[in-house]
Amino acid sequence: MIKPLLYFIALLLIFAHPLLAQKNYEKGYIVTNEGDTLHGKIKARRDLQMASSVKFINLKGKKSTKSASELSAYQISNTTYHSFPLVSGVQNKMTFLRLEAAGAVNLYYVEVEYSDTETTPALSQDFKTVEPPQGIPNANDGNNLYLNRHKSRDLTLVERSFFKIIIQNFFGDDQKIVKKVNNRTYRFDDLKDIVEEYNQRHPLPGK
Repeated sequence: MIKPLLYFIALLLIFAHPLLAQKNYEKGYIVTNEGDTLHGKIKARRDLQMASSVKFINLKGKKSTKSASELSAYQISNTTYHSFPLVSGVQNKMTFLRLEAAGAVNLYYVEVEYSDTETTPALSQDFKTVEPPQGIPNANDGNNLYLNRHKSRDLTLVERSFFKIIIQNFFGDDQKIVKKVNNRTYRFDDLKDIVEEYNQRHPLPGK
């Protein structure tokens, strides 16, 4: 009686293992630096983990972990991430930024971990930024939000202290938005609404 029970348990574990291995995985795809799109499943994890690497299972069931330096983008459950070089401490590190709004202007968010002696991750020196003209922003003042224009690799860190200046730089050709910011209809926490409104009035060609 014991042997059949042991065989049953062994078979149960054998068939259950692939299911357990794919726990918390959702349909998605990765895009290599060469531009190849590979479909499969991606493990859903905390924002902090999603910013540094991807746990991926391809259509053949092979598991792998891909870092932000190995991929240009990935998507899980209709949420897209793009990799950019950010400076954390003294090192440049490729990091996945979560795409919050897309169009003529893109809005990105990233959660990263840094010590009290480090600052909010800045941009790699290899990439341009729109520098506010009034000195250096407070590095800890912001929500790790970035803006960039369609098909551009130039990122702008959105600092709360220089919110109006950045709005003027990015959305100065849309006076309706500028007016809403100046009269405080739109504030820093409304940045996603600002980007979406701008993209609606300034659609990309063919959209």
